[in-house]
Order: sequence, then C-alpha cells, then structure tokens
Amino acid sequence: MLSDLALVVAVLLACAWVARGTPWAAAIECGLPLLAVAIIVFPDERTRLFACGVIVAVAFAGAAFVAREGWALVIAGVALLRWIPLREVEVWRELVVLAGALALYAALRAKSPLALIATLAVAAVTPVHPGKAALIPLVLAAICVAPALGRAIVAGALLVAVPFARWSLVPILVTAAFALLIPYLGKLRPLAYATALALFAMWPWSGVVARALPAVARFEPPIGPVRVVGWARGRGEEATLAIPRARHVIVNASAAAAADLPGGTLLGTIDAGTCTRSVRIGDVADFGFTRRPHFFLARNPLPRITRADIRGYGATAWLHGAGAIGVACSGDFAALRFRADAALPPGTKLQIESVELPAR
Repeated sequence: MLSDLALVVAVLLACAWVARGTPWAAAIECGLPLLAVAIIVFPDERTRLFACGVIVAVAFAGAAFVAREGWALVIAGVALLRWIPLREVEVWRELVVLAGALALYAALRAKSPLALIATLAVAAVTPVHPGKAALIPLVLAAICVAPALGRAIVAGALLVAVPFARWSLVPILVTAAFALLIPYLGKLRPLAYATALALFAMWPWSGVVARALPAVARFEPPIGPVRVVGWARGRGEEATLAIPRARHVIVNASAAAAADLPGGTLLGTIDAGTCTRSVRIGDVADFGFTRRPHFFLARNPLPRITRADIRGYGATAWLHGAGAIGVACSGDFAALRFRADAALPPGTKLQIESVELPAR
C-alpha cells in the first residue's frame, strides 16, 4: 500500500512538473498536503480512496490544460490507471501497453486534452491477457496514421459492431472509435472533459471503470434484511431454503466456472411453490468474470441488476458477478427450492449468495 501511495505522489509531482511556470503549478502542488489530509481524516477506506481520487483527478486535469510535455502525462496517467497495486503489475506486458499509448498519443496529431483523454481511455481498457491484446494501442496508432476518411470508416465499423459484440469487447471498441474520431469531436469537448474528470476521479477502482462501468446505472440497494446463504449447486442438484412467509423476495445469485457461457444460457430455476423463476446468464454472471486475467475471453454480459459488490482496488478492482433476481408470487410462500439446470457444463455451478426479505 505504501508503494502505491508513493506512485500517486509521483503522479502529482509529474503533474506539477509539466505545469511549471503556470498559475496551475502552485495549485497542483497543494494536492500533496491535501492528499495527506484525506488519508488522515477519512477512516472509511472507500471514502478515503474516493477523496484521493478527486484530488489527483483535479490536479491531473489542471496539468492537462497547460502541459507542454503531454507525453509525461501519458506516462503518469497510464501508471495511475494500470499500475496500482504495484505488486500486481506484469512488467513486460504493461511496458508494451505504455509504449502503445505513447505511440497512439504521437499519432493523434492534435495534442489537445481530448487527445490525452482518448489515449488514456484506450490504455485503461486494454487487456494484457492474452498477451497479444496488449498490442491494441499500437495497432490503433498505426490506423491513426491513415487518411482521415479511412479513420472515420474504421471508427464507424467499430461502433456498428458494438451492439453485436460480447460485453468484454465493448469497452475496447468504444474507446478505439473515440480515439479515431478525435478530429470530429470538437463541439463535444466540454462534455468529454467533464465525463473524463468524473471517471478519472475513480482511478482507485480503475479496473471496475474499465470493465464494468454500466454497473453504476444498474445498481440498486438491498430492499430488506439480507440472509446469507452461500450455496453452490452443480448440474441437476437442488436445495430447499425455508424462509419467513412472503410474497416477494430478492435472491442474489451468481455462477461459477461459467464465464464462457453467452447471455441467455439457463443456469437453473427458483421454485417458490406458487411460482417459478428461471435464472439465466444476464440475470447473473460468473462471480469473477470481470477480474483482469479472465475478462477479455469472457462471454457473460453484466447482470441486469447488481448490488455493486466491488472487490480490490486500482486496476485489479473487479465487480462480483452476482445479480439480484426478484421472485414474486400471487400467494404466500415459505420456502425456495433452487435447482441447477441438468444441461450445465461439468464444473459449472449455480451459486445462491443471499436472500433479501422485504418488509410486507
């Protein structure tokens, strides 16, 4: 953790260096004592990390508007978004991504804050598993050298592919199209800057921002007392859970060894006696499919409703794949029978995490 803090301090110092000789320099330097205050004042870890995120994001934004050495901010930004925690860094793969980010920034001829945002967005979502995927920024840099019409055609093709692509490819397609369309996005700069500032403030959870951002819009808080279950059932297996009489409950469930299953795949059913609810990929996902080593090859979509159970921090932060499933019947029920589908692949399991019991 101390090494990660040292890296954050180094990023702030880099921001102050590129802003030297400008009014922003003194303001950015104030980020260092503010960072210390945030670490001391906020006892809750997430609040403390978010405060640090806002401080560094504001300093970075100020440096981006006045910097002459944009390449230095590319290095600092990639380090902040991808190298925390330092103990998890795969050095050679990350150096390939960094080299690609520098090449992409150089290929984007307009050295504006918008170009910096696009470069860092592409770097943030670039996977390093499999290793060949780390070359994505370099490939994009080569495309940026093409004539403007060619870049626009490629960007259009990428955007057209988004609705048909599996979720793990969508962040790459969108950020790549954004980078290729930089010359045409002048009128959207204020919106792009505001969005980038908000997202950059989330660098303490950059892994979730890169791989599971829509979960922010899909989050719903628990609606009642939560009863932890913690069951896992393989194909054809079932289990019954007694609960207080109710007409409506929420089941939080996920899957195991199911990252390669596409959306809509039936995982099992929840039988409340008077009604039955199916559980499919899309209602839930593999519990760890957003982890960095597994995400690129995963075929799961994000759950439709999530409790936003975020694990870890920095580039290795990931969203637990549990989804919230409503079970509502016309009459009361006092038990839930969970049954894993008999056609599940060997080793794949339906996991019942918890049950929420709303007040009647």
